[in-house]
Amino acid sequence: MATTSLLTMEAYLSSTFQPDMEYIDGELKERHVGSYEHSRLQALIAMWFGQNESTWNVQVVTEQRTRTSETNVLIPDLALLPKGPQPRVITAAPILAVEILSPEDRYSEMTIKIQKFLNWGVNAVWIIDPENAIGQMWTRPLLCTAGRILTVAGTDIRLDIDTLFASLKNS
Repeated sequence: MATTSLLTMEAYLSSTFQPDMEYIDGELKERHVGSYEHSRLQALIAMWFGQNESTWNVQVVTEQRTRTSETNVLIPDLALLPKGPQPRVITAAPILAVEILSPEDRYSEMTIKIQKFLNWGVNAVWIIDPENAIGQMWTRPLLCTAGRILTVAGTDIRLDIDTLFASLKNS
């Protein structure tokens, strides 16, 4: 994954990229845009979240810039935000951030990203692994739990991994 030291935070926030890039400690960082499975899983999860927005009192966004600190803007594949108006760049920690792994993703880079989300105050980070059809729940203090049902503590938010991958298989 290439990084380039090109822009100030202000210049980054007023720029657009195709595909969008993250801004990590002063450097632009390319994101793996994934494969069919990545894209389809993102759509299936977004549809599931969308069907439950009223029940869970949340709103789902995909690939939304989230400013996790003065020097970092991350772009989760999906995020759940509290209901209500939101700024152009999210500045309050989402309830949940979801990352879908691409074959090129490195575990060490993903754990750094998870840590940044959790340190910022995100309640949970879910990692979906299409290659192995598994999900992981990450919570503070950097605790990982693998399971067939992913949840967010203290909420009704949940995702059944077996149902998700059955839907993918039937796509």
